[in-house]
Amino acid sequence: SIMENPTYAVRQSINEKLGFGFMTAPLASYQPLGGYPGLELGIDYHRLDLTSLVDQGYIRGSDSLDFMALTLAKGLYYDIDFRFSASIMPQTTTMQFFSGMLRWKFYEHPSWARLTAVIHYSGASFPAATHPTATPAAETNYATQGQGYDLVVSRGFGSFELFGGVGRARSVSQFLVDVTVGQKAYVRQDDTLNRYTAGSAIKWKNGSFSFGMDRVVQNKYFIQTQFELL
Repeated sequence: SIMENPTYAVRQSINEKLGFGFMTAPLASYQPLGGYPGLELGIDYHRLDLTSLVDQGYIRGSDSLDFMALTLAKGLYYDIDFRFSASIMPQTTTMQFFSGMLRWKFYEHPSWARLTAVIHYSGASFPAATHPTATPAAETNYATQGQGYDLVVSRGFGSFELFGGVGRARSVSQFLVDVTVGQKAYVRQDDTLNRYTAGSAIKWKNGSFSFGMDRVVQNKYFIQTQFELL
């Protein structure tokens, strides 16, 4: 749980490490899904390192946050893909998470690499006891939303692929704090920073598997597997 009534410095530290940690992870493979009529179904596993926040007393609990998300991906036309993820319940945490991504492969060299533009949006919240005096009435003590864009370079070697990217990401977190005696309200923390991604993927006929990381202030690791549905 988040410490009560965090100061500006504490809110900024939590937003940088936890808020940006919920940014949408790269899609499993940067080979376009194509315009086939089916969907790809996948499961993502994420791990956020919270050691520094726990050591400083900013949050209480485990020094890492692990969660899984169910993913649906759809290949559209003109090398445009869409992806949506949502946390799988129940898990060890009551956190609620969702994310969406739209990507476009706009250039490919036959013997070099492909370039892909990505835009993404995500959100997460941690339910808490309802505070009737909050403004507005609160059901979470911490919530965050993120958005951004990336430029990704990927290179395939048969069924194996490497990718890396750079972009900008914005994280807006809201913290429930005491504003007066018996009165609570949300305080907003808004930060924009660079984001870096890297990983590898193995593609087969009906799916793919990937491992990678992204970094804003600290590393976040993810594993993804996706399978094509009819």
